[in-house]
Parts: sequence; structure tokens; C-alpha cells
Amino acid sequence: AVELAYQNIEPDQAGNKPTTFYLMHIAPANSTISELLGVAYEKVVNSMDYGLANFLGYTNGTELYADLLRSRGQEATTSLGHSRSTLIQESGHTILANRPDENGNTYTNPNLSVRGVGGAADAESYTEAAFKIIQDPNKKGNITYNYFSNDPVSTSNLSGGNPGVWTLKDLWQVIDTDNSMHSSYGTGAVGSTQVEIPVLGGPSQGTLDGNAKLIRYKGGQQVDAQGNPINVKQ
Repeated sequence: AVELAYQNIEPDQAGNKPTTFYLMHIAPANSTISELLGVAYEKVVNSMDYGLANFLGYTNGTELYADLLRSRGQEATTSLGHSRSTLIQESGHTILANRPDENGNTYTNPNLSVRGVGGAADAESYTEAAFKIIQDPNKKGNITYNYFSNDPVSTSNLSGGNPGVWTLKDLWQVIDTDNSMHSSYGTGAVGSTQVEIPVLGGPSQGTLDGNAKLIRYKGGQQVDAQGNPINVKQ
């Protein structure tokens, strides 16, 4: 988990990553069925409005994330989520935007940056929830969400539901390997043919065709590799 988290951190303009980061790791359930049920519950709660979701109860991981983010106050903070963790981010932001503290204030932080990769969350709702915390229109671009168009976690109607097409071969690769497109965000995994941010000397450079399947959102708007808006035909 630590290795994957570090891999997914976006390098700065000089190609460097931070020397210190904090990982919130939620241990998987004891069985695959229990794990799938847990993810399904998070997805269902994530799709509800705050009132109903709060009545049913957010998961412990979501509550912990919200508490940790609130404890940061107005400090510059980057929140990174991968796969299921994007649901925790989105729900945590919803909690903070709706649940007042002891002084009656909901949480905001214009110095927050939010990054999701290979997420099980919808890109638009993910952005909207994060923006309720940042609130500054000039900083909406600090919310990014990237995924490969053949990543089943991000594009399946049972999870992320974002635009894209995947095959059974793609799904099996996610299940059976540790270097599938779903495990190759950030600077990528060894041997992967799809890498989000290929770097010189990195674990893998991916391939032109594989890397070209990356879909990028910035501030809720689909963009190209240079960050320029893309007009997508509906």
C-alpha cells in the first residue's frame, strides 16, 4: 500500500516527489465477498444526499478521513485517492460541507488540492464535492481526476461509471496482475503497458497506444496532456 501510494503521487515540475507523505490505509475484509459488499455499501452511500447517507451511516474510513482533513485547518494539503479511496474522499468532503463543528461552522480550505486516479467515483460528482471545500473558483483547477478509458474500476456502470470501454481481458488483467492499467497510475508499475506519468528512469514508460488511453479531468473539465480544455461531443 505504501509503495502504491508513493507511485501515485504526482511529481513536481522538477520531477521530484515529496520526502514525506501520510498514508491512510484501510485493511481489506477477510473474504472477497465481504470486501465487495463493503465497496458496494460505500458506493450506495456515496450516491445519496447527505441527510440520508448520514442517517444510514458513513463508513469508519470515511469518518476518519473527514476528521483528519478537518484537523488540517487552512494548511496547504494535497489529498490523493486511488480506486475505492476516491469514494472515501468524495463522501468525506460531503460530510465536511454539511456537518458543522462545535462552533457551528462547516469546513472549508482554499489551500486544498484533490487528486483522484483510477477512481470508483464519478469524475463530475467527485469534483463537485471537493469544490465545496475549496470554494475558490480560481482554484477549481486544483481538483484533478485521471483514469484510463479501459480501466473497469473507473468505467464500469457498477463502479465509476465514467466514459470508456473495457473488455473481459482488461478485467482479468486487473484481477490477476499487479501491473494492470488500474495499478499503473502515477509513475507506473514495472512492466506496465499503460502509465499515467512516464518519467525517465521510471519503472515503466508504457506504450504509445496504452498511454494514449488516459483521460484527464481538471476542475471538472476534460483536458488534454497540456491542460487545455477538450470539447466532448455528447
